[in-house]
Amino acid sequence: MSPINLPFIKGIPFKILIVGILLAMCLLSNVVSAEIAYQSCNISESDRKPNISIPMPSGVAQNDLLLAQITYNVGNVVNTTGPSDWTLVIRTNNGPNPWDGQYIGQAIYYKVANASESGPYVWNISWGPVTGYSQTAIGGIMRFSGVDPATPIFGYSGGIGNSSNLTAPGINNVPENSMLVACFGLDGSTYNFAVPTNMTWIYRDVFKRFGTTPVVPSFAAAWELYGPGGTTGVRYSSNSFSGAPWVAQLVALQPDSGVCTAPSITTQPTSITACVGSPVSFSVSATGTVPLSYQWQKNGGDIAGATKSNLEINQVALIDEGDYTVNVSNSCGYVVSSPATLTVNTPPSITTQPVNVTACVGSPVTFSVCATGSGTLFYQWYHGSTAVGTNSNTLTISPVGLGDAGGYWVVVSSSTGCTAATSNTVELTVNTPPSIGTQPQSQTKVYGESVTFSVIATGTTPLTYQWKKGGSDISEARSDSYTIPSVTMSDAGSYTVNVSNGCGSRTSNAAILTVNKANTATSVTSSKNPSVYSQLAPTFTAKVIAVPPGGGTPTGTVTFKDGITTLGTSTLSGGMTTFTPSTTALAVGTHSIIVVYPGDANFIGSTSSVFTQTVNPPPKITAYVPNNGKRGAASFKFVISGSAFQNGATVSLTKTGVPVIDATGVTVSAQKNSITCSLKIPSSAPTGMRNVTVKNPDGGTVTVSGFTVR
Repeated sequence: MSPINLPFIKGIPFKILIVGILLAMCLLSNVVSAEIAYQSCNISESDRKPNISIPMPSGVAQNDLLLAQITYNVGNVVNTTGPSDWTLVIRTNNGPNPWDGQYIGQAIYYKVANASESGPYVWNISWGPVTGYSQTAIGGIMRFSGVDPATPIFGYSGGIGNSSNLTAPGINNVPENSMLVACFGLDGSTYNFAVPTNMTWIYRDVFKRFGTTPVVPSFAAAWELYGPGGTTGVRYSSNSFSGAPWVAQLVALQPDSGVCTAPSITTQPTSITACVGSPVSFSVSATGTVPLSYQWQKNGGDIAGATKSNLEINQVALIDEGDYTVNVSNSCGYVVSSPATLTVNTPPSITTQPVNVTACVGSPVTFSVCATGSGTLFYQWYHGSTAVGTNSNTLTISPVGLGDAGGYWVVVSSSTGCTAATSNTVELTVNTPPSIGTQPQSQTKVYGESVTFSVIATGTTPLTYQWKKGGSDISEARSDSYTIPSVTMSDAGSYTVNVSNGCGSRTSNAAILTVNKANTATSVTSSKNPSVYSQLAPTFTAKVIAVPPGGGTPTGTVTFKDGITTLGTSTLSGGMTTFTPSTTALAVGTHSIIVVYPGDANFIGSTSSVFTQTVNPPPKITAYVPNNGKRGAASFKFVISGSAFQNGATVSLTKTGVPVIDATGVTVSAQKNSITCSLKIPSSAPTGMRNVTVKNPDGGTVTVSGFTVR
């Protein structure tokens, strides 16, 4: 294939963002040397991916040596991770280059093929910072036969530079008939590698985007059989990119001696102490003619599927405890390893969690936890995020204070180092006993007045109250205040309240209630004023009430008086009573009526204001004219003489069983001693004697006989 070159622009490679389809030059020539022969290869590339996948070369047989070359261009030094059954030989990084700060790197891995080998094989690449065309990789896998499967790699070397000659340092004392494999990587886009004539190319290639445009990196590999032993000297290649960073690596493959060597254990498996649930790995290192077979055993019995040089237990359990050995065998014999003991510890486990606690200030509090586990258990209690207490499964706080309230938890660890156990978080609630801040106060009230005693107390709720009088409980008085709507004399005394909760009780100071008599107000009214002497007597009504703030209804008797003259007494009912004197008890004229209330056990006495009662004289007829009248005749004048007539008086002729004949136009003289009116006797009126009746507005009445109807 003709060399392909790309121009430089100010020392920077021309890089085009295209996806490459790798064109590999695998020389599947089956060249055979006396001992080692190159057989086949396969190559691949990766564009800005976290891995590169390379197919298995063709014709792979058991004990063939597979040699992988991974070349990468990246913004910084990277790490490569191969398949678990591949071994890293050498990794070399060089850079940065002078134009865009990129690095070139290359890693060599090997694997001795087994009877059922299959690909592809994936290498993970941990890229550095990304710039420009970085994050590209190209790789190849070469297959060789005739290599010693037990010790396939005799030695290796690596070099870096930025000249046009890519040089790998020599390897000392290379055995006769070894094969030297030179691997080159370049931060440039070229096929134009050249090697000494004694070396044969395996492949030369460059990463290409879109399958057509060469980009970076480029790589190559060549081989030669090495004759007599000694120092190999350098192996080199030239390229057309002077100044581009490069790496060159040389690997010496050791030929198969053809001698069968029985297995020998070089590194015995070691005893392990592990915690339940943790991963465990036993491993053994052995030499001898490959292939080597492995069979792990537990307590002398084969473990199914455990046929590798290492034994992995992902999550160890108590049942896995025991002695482990491995039988390493090949066609020449076998060897059994020394036993490695697996001791499995159980991590701490909390079997009884701490519980919430409620306590009173000043009392002791204890939290406790029960736990199991291997080794010595250690306890660390916490209050919130603060470590408290000592190494004990109990935590005691004595005496407890308000600052101790909050969440508590404990971490249980063990001397085995297994994962610690953390308890539930529990709450300590600290309650306070009652404290009286405002005491009930002594008070003086009058009969019938309302009184309220109150207390202000603090402490953890709910608070319970019980009021007492004279040391005895008052029924239903169970709040922070006690009210007597209307006090009586019997309510006087000493009052206290007991305030309690779950942490204790407090009794208040005594509050003294003094109850005095209530003031009263007495009043009097008359049913008839004025009244008429000897005809119409008045009825007096007395009313006695309590004066606020007093209340209730006064009882007892009252005395009715005319001035200083006692008219009579009467008993109150509902605070009221009446008294009616005789019609002649009060003489004609005015009278000063008062009512006197002397008081009782609950009320102070009082006297009413003066009520003025007027007593009028009754009317009197001394003569009247005419003394007769004719029925059906015209109206005639009728004159009555006498005394104590009142304006508005009425005049009528009366007789039992016959209609009344009323006078009209009644006029009373200024001296009140005569009346002038008009009479008309109906024609239908019966004849005979009639009475003459005069009635005053105050109800006074006078009747005389002797009038004749004709």
